[in-house]
Amino acid sequence: MDSRIVIILPKFRTQAKENFEYIKLNSPQNAKNFILNLDKEFDIIRINPLGYPKFFLFQTGDYRFCKYMKNWKIIFKITKTHIIFLGIIHSARHNSEILKLK
Repeated sequence: MDSRIVIILPKFRTQAKENFEYIKLNSPQNAKNFILNLDKEFDIIRINPLGYPKFFLFQTGDYRFCKYMKNWKIIFKITKTHIIFLGIIHSARHNSEILKLK
């Protein structure tokens, strides 16, 4: 297991809540699963953060992403001592939205 400290930024929490509200409009059950499964996904990422693909939109740093529930991407940064969760966005969003997470 990786010994890095996990940091979840407030922006990540805000985006997760906004996404939950959006999903809930059409499917309350999927919205519930969206939130409940995030902790499981954090655990999986924490075990092997280097196993995820690099996000080449960012020129510097070790930024990676994880596909979540088919249509979402969890964006995170890896440092020597931390895993920093930056945001969770829909995979159809324009790259400029992803770059704002940096």
